[in-house]
Amino acid sequence: MAMVQSLNQMEGPIKFTSNISSTAVQFLDLEIAIKDQRLSYCLYKKPTDRNTIIHSTSAQPEALKRSLPKAQFLRVIRNNSDMDVMEEQLGGMMERFLESGYRRSDLVRALEEAKAASSPRVKNRAPFC
Repeated sequence: MAMVQSLNQMEGPIKFTSNISSTAVQFLDLEIAIKDQRLSYCLYKKPTDRNTIIHSTSAQPEALKRSLPKAQFLRVIRNNSDMDVMEEQLGGMMERFLESGYRRSDLVRALEEAKAASSPRVKNRAPFC
């Protein structure tokens, strides 16, 4: 904590924060926690995160824009050990794509493909193993 305070006393627009917990740790886009004496994990989004999904009208290759929803849905599925949290985060991801101009019908199809592609073995493994 002293290091964070020291860094924040320096001049500049960047301010540092820290979160200390004996039951959870956030690293990159993953939160790993101990719940009921077991490890659980889920996709982690920083509170300051914004919707940075490539807009559907962006001048990016069409193949990239078509593959992006399925890839992101697979990421949510792979990085969740709790089905309820996974479903909630899949809904949030769907909303982010809708806000970025993607068609609901394309997103529903991509979500179905992602769920079909995630086998139970892949679904139940820890992402850091």
